[in-house]
Amino acid sequence: AFSRELRVAVITSTSELEAFNRTVISKRTRGTGVTLNRADFPASVLLVAYVMWLPVQGDPLSVVDIEIDGRKVVVDLELDAESQGREYPYLFAPMTMVALDRSKFPADGSVSFDFRLDNEFQLTIKDDLQ
Repeated sequence: AFSRELRVAVITSTSELEAFNRTVISKRTRGTGVTLNRADFPASVLLVAYVMWLPVQGDPLSVVDIEIDGRKVVVDLELDAESQGREYPYLFAPMTMVALDRSKFPADGSVSFDFRLDNEFQLTIKDDLQ
């Protein structure tokens, strides 16, 4: 049986994105690396979610909703049980990312990000978005 562990990151700068890309080696992303490199830091906040270690077929992980309420953000993710397309090796992780406008968040202080996968709470991370 494969494990199913959701991992997430909040990225607010080019250096954080470069560090993320160095540490997460085997990944398949929706979109291209060129798109990710165009993230407009510091005007954007990049949310990343991936599931370790499921085999990948197509683009099975997607963001279905994001609710921003001041210092609290709820990110709803969905894992497609019947993905289409070519099957990828076991060590690729289903991944998705979304860029949010930094102006939607408070100017200072910590923001709490709750991540839910298939309607089940998974984890919370806090970031000061600096």
